Parts: sequence; C-alpha cells; structure tokens
Amino acid sequence: MKNIYTENNYNKFSIYTLGCKTNQSESDFITRALTEKGFRLVDTPAADFSGFIIINTCTVTSAADKKVRQLIRRIRNGSPNAKLLVTGCYAVFNKKFLINNDVDFVVSNKEKFKIQDLIFKIAKVEKKSFNISQEGEIIPEIPQKYLNGGLNNKEKCKSESQHDYFFHSRALLKIQDGCEQECSYCIVPLVRGPYISAHSEKIINEIKSLVGMGHEEIVITGIHIGKYGIDFNKSINNFQKSPNRKGKSKGRNLNKPDAEVDNLTALLAEILNRTSLKRIRLSSVEINEIDKDLINLISISRGRIARHLHIPLQSGGSRILKLMNRNYTREYFLNVIKDIKDLIPEVTFTTDIIVGFPGETESDFLDTVDIVNEVKFSKIHVFKYSKRSGTEAALLGNQVSEIEKSERSSRLRKLADQLRIKFILKNIHHCLDVVCEEIVNGNKKIKNNDKDTRTICGTSENYIKVYFEASSGDFKRLRGKIVKVMIESQYRAGLSGKLY
Repeated sequence: MKNIYTENNYNKFSIYTLGCKTNQSESDFITRALTEKGFRLVDTPAADFSGFIIINTCTVTSAADKKVRQLIRRIRNGSPNAKLLVTGCYAVFNKKFLINNDVDFVVSNKEKFKIQDLIFKIAKVEKKSFNISQEGEIIPEIPQKYLNGGLNNKEKCKSESQHDYFFHSRALLKIQDGCEQECSYCIVPLVRGPYISAHSEKIINEIKSLVGMGHEEIVITGIHIGKYGIDFNKSINNFQKSPNRKGKSKGRNLNKPDAEVDNLTALLAEILNRTSLKRIRLSSVEINEIDKDLINLISISRGRIARHLHIPLQSGGSRILKLMNRNYTREYFLNVIKDIKDLIPEVTFTTDIIVGFPGETESDFLDTVDIVNEVKFSKIHVFKYSKRSGTEAALLGNQVSEIEKSERSSRLRKLADQLRIKFILKNIHHCLDVVCEEIVNGNKKIKNNDKDTRTICGTSENYIKVYFEASSGDFKRLRGKIVKVMIESQYRAGLSGKLY
C-alpha cells in the first residue's frame, strides 16, 4: 500500500495558537486528530517546509489582530511553500483580508474541527479546493467519506482535550463554547456564537481517560464556563439547527442530557464524586456566577478544586461597569470576594482589567486602583481598551486618548507587579503542591552541577510558577503528577525549592 503522505511530502504540519485557553484546547484537539491520521508535528518549520501550517487566531483586541497579521507575514516569508490555513476568531471577520494575503484556506470557528479532514483530503488528492457558503465563509469542501463520525452537528461541542503528554501536563478540557453576555466592548459573542455545552457524561468519561493516562490536574475551560448547561433548557441548541430546517424545531430538546447536570457547580460535584482526579482548576468565572453553593463546594473539596479563582473585574468603577454592560457593581464584586475569603481564607484571586474605556476619567481609574489594592490580586492581565467594530462601545463618545490609556496601563501594571512580588514572597518556607510540567532551559540548572539534573517548572495550586531540580528519569515519572515542593527563594517570575 502506498503512503500518500510521504509521496506528496504532505505528512508534516505545524500549529500556532494565539489567545485564550479555549483556543489552546481546540488546537490540542486538532493536533491530536492530525497525529492520529499519521501526520507529524513540526515545532519550527524550515524555509523549505512544504507541509501544512495552521494558525488558530484571536481577535479580542487590535493588538491581537496585529499579532495575527505579523505571524502570517513571518510564516509566508519563512516557509513560502507551506500550505497555510487560518482559523479562529480573527478568521470570522477578516476573511477577505486573509484570502488576499496568500492564505490558502480560511476556516470558520464552526468548521474548525474539520481541519484535520480538510488536510487529509488535500494530502490525498493533491489539490486545494474550497467553496463559499451562503454566509460568505470560506469552508472546506470535504467529501462525506473523509468525515469522521464525531463531526456531526449533534456533537459539535465535544469535550476536547489533549490525549498525549506531548501537549500539556496540565490537561485542558473544554466544557462549553459561545457567549451571549453582550459586554459592550467585546466582540466574542459575534465570533463565537450562542452557548453550547458538552454533556456531563462525556466530560466525566474524558476526565477518567485523562486520569488513567496520569494527569492529576485538569483545567476546565470554555468561552463562558459559568453558563455551563444553560443551553440544556432551550427547546433546541442553536448549533444543532440544520440549515435545511431554517432554525425550526418540532419542540423536542435534542441537547437535553439524560442526567440533570445543568450548571457548573453540579458538574464540578459530579467530577468530584465520580472521578479520582486530584485537582480541577477553573480557567475563569464571572463574579455574578459565583454563588454560595459554588463557594461551599470549593471549600469542602480540600483542594481538589484549586483555591485559585480568575475573576474578570474589567473596571473598579460602577459607572464604567454599567457602560460596559457588566451586570454588577463595584460593591457587589467586593461583597462576593468577601464571601469567598470568609469561607476559603487561603484563596488566591487573579483578574483582567481594561483601562481607557470610553468615558473613563482619572477618578474612575482611581476606583480601579483602589479595588485592586483592596482585593490584592496575585496577578492582573491589564488591557488597554481597543475599539472593536460591531460593538456598542465603538459608538460611544469620549474616547480616551492613546497617551492616557498607555499612562494608566503603565501605572496599573506597576502596581500589579508590586502586588505579585509581595504575594510570591509570602510563600517562601512553605510547602506547595505543584503539578510537574516541563524541563526549562535545557541543561541549565538552578544550583546542582550533576549532568543528569534538570530544572523542572510547574504550577502551584495558588498559581505560581515553581522551579525545582530532578533527574531526567524522575521528570519522566513525575510529569503530569502533583508533587510537594518546599519553597526556598524567589526565582525568575516565580519561586524555587526542593522536592519534599
């Protein structure tokens, strides 16, 4: 039997991921699907690379758009013979630009999980083909015989994770997609669509599989995980509507799971009760989706649900929060934070903040600074407001100048760095539970000169990068496992210590 991949020199691929953990999870899924079909992953394509290069994109800010364009130019200049496929959120609104800039295929988010079949087809028939859908999207024209059974509409939102240590030692498990929050600055609902949740039974089975492979921490991810299961109560899931039906339903809920697990807290309880997973980490959850049941479950889980919560604040001023359509006030945010701290004193908070939203005054900004100092976030992602076409905020007056946005961003980042260092230093001489992830800097060690000693990096429960030394053999044995590390000192942007 002839090997079609080798003959056509199409047996290799490379994948670049920009943006959120959901994108990372989806890229892992694509990578696994391609490797299962016999393709080989290449980390850094050479100049003569003629395989496939996939870019999974982000478009949350203009800076994210710029990164996409720069990466496309770099790839085209560096590997001109490669077949370039662009997918993700940037691809939804920038199809014409991509087509006019030497991109071979533009694949929409809803067709993202057919990329492996598109590539298989190209490798087999030695030609590229695509068609324009009614919505104007460039989608793969793939014969049905090349589609695998997992890509039908009824299972469009499968729970996706990596199935090999080749990807992440902390497994990423996507439990839902879509957002209907309609924050005035955010383009995500336009590029991701409505809510769609994976059934709890599939999630449980996936977790059991990952645990069986040795993973001891799994990051629960999605576009809006606090809304997990909300679509189960709809008459029919939007992602299951066939184009031939024009969205009409006979009234039967095709997406209703057999078991009544229709919210995030219930799902987490199922995971705790039915699996032996040592640690679950929530990628991000909104403040108005954290109720007493969720707080109590985290509290009684004894660390099986990481006592680290990433809760987007976006602004510390109630006036700006209202303009953002965030559906909570400054006071509400602080009250929930207090409720969490009262029940889980050791909890750690990280957050996202936007500076320079239209109409933000110096007083509004100082409200944000004040709440940051009060909560003492251990890490802050600071974003300068970016006008996105199609959003409500793009039409607002009183746009803040780039100079003011940059100045406020710089001040807030400086404060965030100070809080981060104080938080990190408080962990010295404490023992932390760290998931063993990767060898860093090749042979460079922290202290030991033993040739077989490697510097290992991992993530603690309270979300600090921790470095420790171990032999190559120990790393292979411990990768993906949670180990105890006695912290000795600050190191890089995190901590270093010894296996305990």
